[in-house]
Amino acid sequence: MKFKVHVYMLNNDFSQEHADAQHEGKESENNRYHDWEDEFDILSKVNNVETTRYGIYNLVGNLPDDKEFSYQIDNMLIFQLEDQESKITQLAFSEQIIDSYMLDRDAGKLQVYIREDEPHSNPIPGIYIASHSFPKELID
Repeated sequence: MKFKVHVYMLNNDFSQEHADAQHEGKESENNRYHDWEDEFDILSKVNNVETTRYGIYNLVGNLPDDKEFSYQIDNMLIFQLEDQESKITQLAFSEQIIDSYMLDRDAGKLQVYIREDEPHSNPIPGIYIASHSFPKELID
């Protein structure tokens, strides 16, 4: 079974009153509940999901000149997914950008709702870092 991940950016301008009055309580083209959605699948069978609040995420990679970098990002909500071969996939979100999340281990589904009023970056799929926490050295 695939593990489905949905990340939603909430729309601060959404009006439930307008939706109730004009569209039977549902969002409409000019009154969207979400500004955008990221959706992706973890293709291997996930056997276990560990959740860590206010954890440290290690952002690692290579610069364009192939020089390696590694930065610790504090105050992260981290989901660690382990598959049947003990391979680990991490999804990480700065705590201050999170509105809420729903994790359904049995259905293999994670939904994360991000606040619109907290600027953030998404350097790689599944990693969402508040702008003020993003390493300054990586900003051009």
